[in-house]
Amino acid sequence: MRAECKHGLIAVLFVFGLLLPIFSDAMESSSAVLPKALVDARFYSWGMVGTPGAISEEENAARKVFRDWSRNEVFRALPTANPEGKLYLLCVVRRRFPDRYAEAKALAGLAQDQQVSVFSGSVLRKVLASDLIGQFERSACEPLSWPQDPAPKGG
Repeated sequence: MRAECKHGLIAVLFVFGLLLPIFSDAMESSSAVLPKALVDARFYSWGMVGTPGAISEEENAARKVFRDWSRNEVFRALPTANPEGKLYLLCVVRRRFPDRYAEAKALAGLAQDQQVSVFSGSVLRKVLASDLIGQFERSACEPLSWPQDPAPKGG
């Protein structure tokens, strides 16, 4: 009887070990809710914008995602953002998970002719998302390396 209990316990522990990564992913995804500022981003911009010259809530949300979110969390959230929010998330992936950038770009599904709003200084204008993507592909999304950004947590 004792040997049967021991074998049963070993089997339960084995199954638990197999299922742990699945439960871990499920718990991780439920804890990461994309900030509204990226779901419904008003524009794409880095640095001071607007008339008093302030960092946008979109940029602050993108920096938090950059610092705190895992790759899986970012990828799960990407389809839920509007086009401007997707640009922020693509920038995060480009800077933090460059080996998975092509996959993220495909998942974002931005059309070549997709127009997005950008804020430059105090001017709001429309540009092609593909032009912005080209810029941060060439620069590896430089704004995320600016000094106010602490090092990200493990990914």
